[in-house]
Amino acid sequence: MMAIIFFILLLMLCLINFFFIRNAILIDKSVNLQDSHKKFVNSKNSNVPLSGGFFFLISLSFLISFFDPILIILFFLIYIIGLLSDVHFLNSAKIRIILQFFVILILVLYSGVNITDIRIKSFNYFLNYKLISIFFTIFCILILINGSNFIDGVNTLLSGYILLVSLILTYVSYKNNLSFNQIIFQYFILILVVFFIFNFFNKSFLGDSGAYLVSSFLGFNLILFFLNNNQVSPYFIVVLLWYPAFENLFSIFKRLFFKKKSYLPDNSHLHHKVFSFLSKKINLKRNQLSTAAGLLINILNFPCLLLAMQNIYSTQLQLQIILFNVIFYLVIYYFLSRNIRKKIRYT
Repeated sequence: MMAIIFFILLLMLCLINFFFIRNAILIDKSVNLQDSHKKFVNSKNSNVPLSGGFFFLISLSFLISFFDPILIILFFLIYIIGLLSDVHFLNSAKIRIILQFFVILILVLYSGVNITDIRIKSFNYFLNYKLISIFFTIFCILILINGSNFIDGVNTLLSGYILLVSLILTYVSYKNNLSFNQIIFQYFILILVVFFIFNFFNKSFLGDSGAYLVSSFLGFNLILFFLNNNQVSPYFIVVLLWYPAFENLFSIFKRLFFKKKSYLPDNSHLHHKVFSFLSKKINLKRNQLSTAAGLLINILNFPCLLLAMQNIYSTQLQLQIILFNVIFYLVIYYFLSRNIRKKIRYT
């Protein structure tokens, strides 16, 4: 049955790609680095559609029997915000965040899914106030979806990372007999695998629409997972999502520290550094370097995700992993930045 669904999804994305390319829908050939961080890896002759978002939207719509129709509509609105960005109708980052805020606010209020426990008594005291809890939950989801959009700059990075997280979540839920909808996530994993294959070969991109939709879907379900299994450490969820979230927070810090305008694109994320480093070391085409950079970053993330699986109930272990990840990220980022500056200086 799963094999049949897989081939149906594979055929679906083939047809979507064919239709998008034939009708020049969501084909972005721009290579202006000031326009969007995704242009960092595009080529002038690119004919790759931003079809991933539409593929996920159509594929996830088949889960309507498992979800409240209102929730489906709200995820659709999140997709639309990203779509308007993809077609360059909504270029203002501030307006996108405001629109995201209101949609997520409705999502949190309607679903009642909000964070009330982070294992810190003093902070939990404030989270007992519903208004604070709601805004904290919105903040976390906003950090996730915008951070996910940031890392969607090279092939396989975002889709591969979310695939790893989904596989780990499914495994630990089964192993520990936790409350979790296995059917939904098994199907979600199949969708991710199909897109990952296309993205690996540079045949489909997620775009803002796909990044927003996939990450908001994952984030919402991870919060729901924690609420249904509150014996699990909340920092296990943080470990699962640390990379896109930290990428966003680090970008915010850099803008504040260097007094950069918030509406300008940030083309100095970790994947940009890795891409530039690999381009100096390996003689590959840009799309191949893009895939290599995405795979390398996910490979580096994988051991810590595996370690976090060993004791999902231990807050101490999860905090140690988070601390290690942050230090490791900063060291790698500094090393790559310094290496690139040296290359520029001597060329």
